[in-house]
Amino acid sequence: MKWAASQELEATLVAELDAKRTAIDEAEAAVEQLQERIRRESLDAGDEPPRHRRGVSGCRSASIRLLWSSASDVALLRRVRANRVGPRRSAKAKRAQAESDLLHAETSLEEVRAARAAADERVGR
Repeated sequence: MKWAASQELEATLVAELDAKRTAIDEAEAAVEQLQERIRRESLDAGDEPPRHRRGVSGCRSASIRLLWSSASDVALLRRVRANRVGPRRSAKAKRAQAESDLLHAETSLEEVRAARAAADERVGR
């Protein structure tokens, strides 16, 4: 049941990742269009530095948003990878712990049996 939930979560995260990648591609295209427009207008305007500064500022803002989106995509991809590997590691770790606990319990049982046998001999049973 946990595996199915992990697979469902992975599918959801992958879909979100694809949507974000699409959004990034669209944002990059918009930035490129805006930069080209600013370049053309700055060539035509010549003496319009305030408009140019506003355009450059807009490009910088878009670039910053694009970088932030890329960083969140990396984090999303790491979560997908962790969910893929996590349940298997967890199950292996639990099994190893259970085997260790069993070995410890068996050793303790043998010690208790030996102590009981020694006590029975002392009391004369």
